[in-house]
Amino acid sequence: MSKDRYESPLASRYASEFMLHLFSADMRIQTWRKLWVSLARAEHKLGLPVTAEQVAELEAHVTDIDFDAAARREKEVRHDVMAHVYAYGLAAPSAAGIIHLGATSCYVTDNADLVIYREGLKYLRGELLSVVANLSKFAQQYKATPTLGYTHYQPAQLVTVGKRATLWMQDLVSDLEELDFVLDSIPFLGCRGLRFSLREEDMFRSHLRAVLRASAYGKAQLLLPMVTGVEEVRRAREILEEEKEALRRRKVAFDENLPMGVMVETVSACLMADAFSKEADFFSLGTNDLTQYVLGVDRGNARVAHLYSYFHPAVLRLVRQVLETARRTGTKVSMCGEAAADTALTPVLLTFGLEAFSVAPVSLLPVRKAISLWTMDEAKAVTEKAMSLETEEEIQAFLKEHEKK
Repeated sequence: MSKDRYESPLASRYASEFMLHLFSADMRIQTWRKLWVSLARAEHKLGLPVTAEQVAELEAHVTDIDFDAAARREKEVRHDVMAHVYAYGLAAPSAAGIIHLGATSCYVTDNADLVIYREGLKYLRGELLSVVANLSKFAQQYKATPTLGYTHYQPAQLVTVGKRATLWMQDLVSDLEELDFVLDSIPFLGCRGLRFSLREEDMFRSHLRAVLRASAYGKAQLLLPMVTGVEEVRRAREILEEEKEALRRRKVAFDENLPMGVMVETVSACLMADAFSKEADFFSLGTNDLTQYVLGVDRGNARVAHLYSYFHPAVLRLVRQVLETARRTGTKVSMCGEAAADTALTPVLLTFGLEAFSVAPVSLLPVRKAISLWTMDEAKAVTEKAMSLETEEEIQAFLKEHEKK
């Protein structure tokens, strides 16, 4: 074996076979492809021009990666993600045009890193538990075997071998608790949405120009996600106006009145809705992320996922507050997410003043029917009772009992 190239002792000497495979190029690109499959599946479900056949073909070619084709393509385009989009398209030709649709490079690179880190930590946690279990057996076996405990490199007190082993275990259990905290805190969010766009301003400007030019051919709207502060919206507006002026100078057609709205999906956005109404043309109330942030619950974490519920009174009170603010300021507002599609919640949302429900095609007719079944007097009566209840369980049970569909 040639030894004229650097090799990491972490890989050649210390790493397990599991870790070597987990951090391999093969696992990384497979994870990219799984993320692309998830993206395509979600876009198909939402009614975008992505077919079930295209999703199926992508799923069938997650593992057969042509690294040579990707390497050749990367020499041409100088971009690793685009090179693998191309290679994936060769394996799944019918889906080549929709791979990575609407995504940025960080969608696969950052999320794949998080997935891989999480799997590595979970593996390490299992190994750590095995060590603790073995030490526990060792401590039980030698709990009565006397020995001298040392401190400052000299004998200090009489203890047993088993007792010393429990002290080692205590250190390892502390490590285990820290591992659990890290696993529970891995954010599959953070630097995304508008905060990412403002950090990567060149890319953001490119996207804005594309939306502006497309607006000349049909109705378009610009929606800013993951907004937390008014200053972010103001900066986005400044950049948008700068790109408009650049297109005017080039005599490129676009909609001069392109609406710019914000996703209200964080607690800060809800509480600052009155200020956002002065900067944005419309709101989109995103209940999926909002529920997570209000309740401090990651739906992907099995240990707390049961706590996720948009029937929680805190979530409903914030939704009511945003809709009241929108009505008072004359700001158009729609709601997306699972809550908008849940017909048990329809009377409450109607009473709060929601007029635009953004749901997946499969939920369109059920929600439309549910809306038609309620009179405003009936909806207000049910809502008044529901909002007087104090727990998520009580509210959900009451609304499910009175659901019309």
